[in-house]
Amino acid sequence: MNNGSVLVVGSLNMDLVAQVRDMPRIGETIIGHSFDRMMGGKGANQAVAAARLGAKVSMIGCFGSDEFGDDMRTILAKERIETEGIRTVENVSTGTAMILVDRHGDNSIVVAPGANVHLSPADIDMHAGLFEACDVVVLQLEIPLEAVRHSVATAKRFGKTVVFNPAPMQPLPEAMLEHIDYLILNEVEAEELTGAPASDFDLLAARLSALPCGHVVLTLGGDGAASICGNGVVRYPAIKVDAVDTTGAGDSFIGAFASRLARGDYAESAVRYAIKVAAITVTKLGAQAALPTEEETMKFEQGWGAERR
Repeated sequence: MNNGSVLVVGSLNMDLVAQVRDMPRIGETIIGHSFDRMMGGKGANQAVAAARLGAKVSMIGCFGSDEFGDDMRTILAKERIETEGIRTVENVSTGTAMILVDRHGDNSIVVAPGANVHLSPADIDMHAGLFEACDVVVLQLEIPLEAVRHSVATAKRFGKTVVFNPAPMQPLPEAMLEHIDYLILNEVEAEELTGAPASDFDLLAARLSALPCGHVVLTLGGDGAASICGNGVVRYPAIKVDAVDTTGAGDSFIGAFASRLARGDYAESAVRYAIKVAAITVTKLGAQAALPTEEETMKFEQGWGAERR
């Protein structure tokens, strides 16, 4: 089987994760009950998600010249992710995310972007061959918008499918959205992008359908997802699991979706598969640590199918 090739242009962070009973209030000091250090960043998370699910993956991004960057390059290599497109920026720290996870599995995150802000169109041009060689290009917004726009233009120059996750949200040029094949976002991001409240699904869906991109996939957490194309809206139910940590759910969804597109799956099949992968992810602690392998996902599908009978 041809598993396809995914190029992720995006952020690389070291995640510093503390488990707490409840989120602290402003000015409050609390005691956490565990701490972990693990690789993260939306770009790296989505790349690892796709790689563990069988896709051939390469990345373009920036590390800092510190211990975190060295450690992360080693980790990516172990995940069989091609790192020739990742540049080390001298005298700059690697991106870092400070994450609190409470007893309900909800999280609060502060990101210090570090070297991620140094990714430029010149980095994209230097590795144009990675665009030419891939099937699907995946992008987010933890890197400069200028680099994202140039990546989209480069991807379309080579006729590639573009999957774009507008997170963290910022104003987006309409001319760029016109070249996005699949816009994948959650309810908060959709509210910010359209001005429509998530509580009014019909209005939100109508405004998303009016965007100039090809397709929109709206992730709905415990309510699954919705695919919006033109005036058509298809709802996909969630898989009910006991959530431990929702940190990596969105990134696992996007990595899984991209991996299936790269194999040649239709969007409907890719969404259903991504929902299953995200369900597995939230049952474990951490972002990348929780991302399932293709074998683990197959076992989950078999067990979940048995439970439904």
